[in-house]
Amino acid sequence: MVPDSQSKGQSKGQSKGLGQQIDTLAAKSNLTPGQLLLWLGQKLNPKAPLYNMVFSFTIQGEIDPAHFQRAFQALVAHSDILRLTITEADGVPQQTVAATSNYLLPVIDFSTDIDPIQASQTWMQQRSTCLLNLQDCLFDSALLKLSSDRFIWYLNQHHLITDNWSVSLLYRRLQEYYGQSLTGTLATAADLPAFLHYAESEQQPAWQAITHWQQKREHIPSSVPLYGQNGQTAEVATARTERTYFELGPERSEALRALAKTPEARTLSIHQSQFNLFLTLVFAYLYRISGSHKLAIAAPAHNRPTPVLKETPGVFMELFPLQVDIEPGETFTSLLGKVARESMAFLRYAQSGVSHHGISRDVNVVLSYINVTF
Repeated sequence: MVPDSQSKGQSKGQSKGLGQQIDTLAAKSNLTPGQLLLWLGQKLNPKAPLYNMVFSFTIQGEIDPAHFQRAFQALVAHSDILRLTITEADGVPQQTVAATSNYLLPVIDFSTDIDPIQASQTWMQQRSTCLLNLQDCLFDSALLKLSSDRFIWYLNQHHLITDNWSVSLLYRRLQEYYGQSLTGTLATAADLPAFLHYAESEQQPAWQAITHWQQKREHIPSSVPLYGQNGQTAEVATARTERTYFELGPERSEALRALAKTPEARTLSIHQSQFNLFLTLVFAYLYRISGSHKLAIAAPAHNRPTPVLKETPGVFMELFPLQVDIEPGETFTSLLGKVARESMAFLRYAQSGVSHHGISRDVNVVLSYINVTF
């Protein structure tokens, strides 16, 4: 039996060797650091659709499928991420954008089925598990007809070309192109800002940010043992997950907003204050179920600091860890103070291009706080 100290030493040595290989890939590839990590995850699980980002948009009201198809063709023509492919040369991934695309959006009619909704759900569930060919097309889409006045736009994109912010951009632009198709002005449709321009000219992050995350890497605690894990990893990776919904309700939501405005919780904005409160709650919960005093939770940074980048579809999001040490006698207020300091450092140093395989490797909990205005 290998002693624990020796085993850990070997593990660190193996990790360092892998890190050097990844750094070599990064120097030769034109993928962004965030893309490279996603590509590696897919490469390690070639038969699992781990990074399929599947969305279905229900459209109430009559639409013209032919105009919708033309609008989608325009979306592909004017958005470079939908024409992007990734090939390998000597094991190094390279991304290119095709000048044109012949993709024709299929229209699938479920309106004659006994239960159109169930039939469409079954179709989407099966379709969503299909692997996307990185060398051919990194998205899959269709228009599903449930009745004359109810449709579903199905969109599946590989995470290598998109994030949640991008989906809203594409949805709004498709809506715009559809209106232009109806009025015969689609030929004047404008391009979306090109993601490849960003990838090719990605700014080097400040050395302070690089140093900050290099230091963080040295002290990231081990992943939190969660219920049912028993320290084991599934033999076959799968993208199938269960989602649980919980609504705070108006009273608790208002109480949360009021708490966020108190001197103990108030920060730069109401949304950062609320993010800190949720983060503190998650830290406290993880401490209670694990007993671990050193904890880390990852959070996404959208990395769109300029007006142009805010209108650019692509994968900009990168994960960074926030970590705290929970001491005996810790109160919610004292923990919130620690979280607030970590949150400010996160805002300052979570810069595009800084993400690294070693930063969040051992973090298995992610808090994604999304502000939605209706």
